[in-house]
Amino acid sequence: QVNCDAIVNPTDIYLSGNGGLDKIIQQKGGNELKAQCNNLRPKMKKDLAVVTDGCRLPFKHIIHVASPHVRQEKNENYELLKQCYWNILTKASGQRDIHHLALPLVGTGVGGYSLLEPYYTIPVALTPVTILSAIALFPYEYIHCRPLEKITIVCHSLQDYIRMKETYKWLFNVHLTSKYDRLHGAMLGGAIGDAFGYPVEFSNAQDSWIKEYILDPETNKALISDDT
Repeated sequence: QVNCDAIVNPTDIYLSGNGGLDKIIQQKGGNELKAQCNNLRPKMKKDLAVVTDGCRLPFKHIIHVASPHVRQEKNENYELLKQCYWNILTKASGQRDIHHLALPLVGTGVGGYSLLEPYYTIPVALTPVTILSAIALFPYEYIHCRPLEKITIVCHSLQDYIRMKETYKWLFNVHLTSKYDRLHGAMLGGAIGDAFGYPVEFSNAQDSWIKEYILDPETNKALISDDT
């Protein structure tokens, strides 16, 4: 029901369409979608994500991804969950006509990762932290990939929505706009780099770097220069 260019289908390496959202999407896609899935099965086992046409669904493309399950892995391997989302975004960025992607909470269904259990010292679960940080970090980890204009996360229930919203606020401090956040981050990064770098800017030897690096004796903090 999302007005977008592409949706994500959480499936398995066999593109089986046996249950959950996978079953619904393949049924609505019809025989054409099933035929494309059958042809892409060998590629799916290798890449863990493939792209088909939207077929009878109102989208340009469907990205099918092998969803990791805790039950299969014997433990909550969050690296696998992160890589799963990066597989999705890599495939989406490779399609020039995908600008807006609708993304369900892949890997959080039956036998999947929990959205509810707090993780040690942080007040939110590690699963939504992993999902949101994977999406946010993708443009920096895969700098050769084209970034998408918009990603809509589609939650299965109100409880899931609330948990994702809470995590988003905790993780990104959303009272800052994206534009202000980037300006603030650029200025802060420049100031930190300057404070660490300017005492040794014109030094050549490592010994002199160590000797010349100074802190403010009153605050014990790195000093900044007139550049900053």
